[in-house]
Amino acid sequence: MSYQCVDTYQKIFVSSIEEIYDIIQKYKAFHNLPRKVADGEPLLDVFYRGQSDCEWGITPSLLRWNVNEAEHIQTYAPKEPLSLFETVADIQHYHQKTRFIDFTMNPNVAIYFACSEHQDKDGAFYIYSYAPHKPEWHTTVILTELVRIQNEDEMSVEEFSQEILKHHPELSVQFSSEKELHGTIMSFLDHGFMVLPDSENYGNNLRLQRQAGCFFVCGVVFPQLKISEKSLQRKIKRRIGRSVERNIEGLLVFKSREKSI
Repeated sequence: MSYQCVDTYQKIFVSSIEEIYDIIQKYKAFHNLPRKVADGEPLLDVFYRGQSDCEWGITPSLLRWNVNEAEHIQTYAPKEPLSLFETVADIQHYHQKTRFIDFTMNPNVAIYFACSEHQDKDGAFYIYSYAPHKPEWHTTVILTELVRIQNEDEMSVEEFSQEILKHHPELSVQFSSEKELHGTIMSFLDHGFMVLPDSENYGNNLRLQRQAGCFFVCGVVFPQLKISEKSLQRKIKRRIGRSVERNIEGLLVFKSREKSI
């Protein structure tokens, strides 16, 4: 099946990296991406993810491991002051599994991850269009606060609002009433959204910076994201992987922030 210019989920098998680049261009042209507002900030953009086994769903790593994220947040001690979003991003890339799902703005990075492991499996390269949020927006601040909730806790929206205002009293001036805050929380609490960091949010997270990284921040319901998928057949993964590695050599794989590139 070749790429069709229709607004629906498609699974496409490709046999070369040129096919992937061609599909990306057609996808962006059909959806008119990226779309930006007057100051150049993205209004709607395209994001990519690579997985080395096309049978895997797109779910946060938190679900695949027995991790208590609230306890980890409480005990984590970054070397410098970080916002909660930056803290979770740091944990995601250097320490532990979280509710964040890694995406990238660089298609070569996603292709690399689709081809770098599991050579006996077909890889998957995903394209996803979304209107991204910023880390400092109140929507991101609110949703990220979910990481503080213990796994066994049951909490109403009203109680969650109180916890948010306890950690972020400045948000109280953005809402005319608690009811308005409750409605805002409920509008995105289930599904989550994409968050696009900028240079200020990257900080010392070299992995996030070098990989042009961004995150889908999950809400209380962890989604199986349905996005356009390009399946990379196992027989060509090594060839495509070597090809794209030449474009991003020294960009991706390092185990700690101290290791030089």
